[in-house]
Amino acid sequence: MSGANPQASALPIALVRRGFSPTGGAEKFLLRFAAEAQKRGRRVVLVTDEPWPEIARQGLEQKVLPGRSVWSFAQSVEQWRGTWHGLLFSLERLFSADCYRAGDGVYAAWMRRRAEYDPFLHVLVRKISLKYFHLLALEKRCFSATHTGAVVVNSRLVADEIEKMFGYPRERMHLVRNGIPAGFMQGAPDKCEARRQLGLPQDGFFAAFAGTGWKRKGLRFAIAAMKSADIAG
Repeated sequence: MSGANPQASALPIALVRRGFSPTGGAEKFLLRFAAEAQKRGRRVVLVTDEPWPEIARQGLEQKVLPGRSVWSFAQSVEQWRGTWHGLLFSLERLFSADCYRAGDGVYAAWMRRRAEYDPFLHVLVRKISLKYFHLLALEKRCFSATHTGAVVVNSRLVADEIEKMFGYPRERMHLVRNGIPAGFMQGAPDKCEARRQLGLPQDGFFAAFAGTGWKRKGLRFAIAAMKSADIAG
C-alpha cells in the first residue's frame, strides 16, 4: 500500500480473517477485496483458523491454521508468514502485517470509553483477563510502524485515535469508508411502499440502527440522543 516495493503489484495476497459470520461486514469486505484482486490477475489466499463454508468463500483458496484464541492464532500466522512469499493483508490483530484493516476500531480506546459507564466489577474482571492483555499487546504491534506497513481505517475518528494513542504515521494510514455493492437498491420499494410493507405510518420519523456489536457501536447512546431530541418515544 505504501508503494515502496515496485514488485508489490505482482505478488500474491494473503487475506487474514479468523472465524466466519454469514452477516459479518469484515467477511463481505474480504470477499469483495479478493474478487477485485483476482480480476487483476492476483493470486489470493484466505488465511483463517477454521474452514469457511464452500459456498461462502466463492472458490477462494484457503489456508487453515491452528489457533483457538486471538493470541495463538496470531502466533500461527506469524510462523506461517515466514513461508509465505507475498503480501499479507490482515483483518485481524497480528504481530506483523504488510497492511492491517482496523475495521473493529481501536480496542484500547473502546476499553477506556467503556470504563466510564460499565460497573466497576465488570471493568476489573476485564483488566485481569488474559484475553484483555493479549488484545492490547497485539493491537500495539498492529499500530507499530516497525511491524505494520500500512493501516486501513474506515473513519477519521479511528485514524485520530491511532495517531494519538500509538503515534502511527498519518501518511501510512488510508481512509477507505465502508461501502455497499453497486446496484444495492435495485428492486427496493420506495419510501411509501416500504412503510406500508413494514406496517409503519406514512408520516413520522423512523431510524434504523444496522449492524452487530451494538454495545461497541453505541446503540444505547443513539437511543438516548433520539430521546433527548424528542424524536423517539
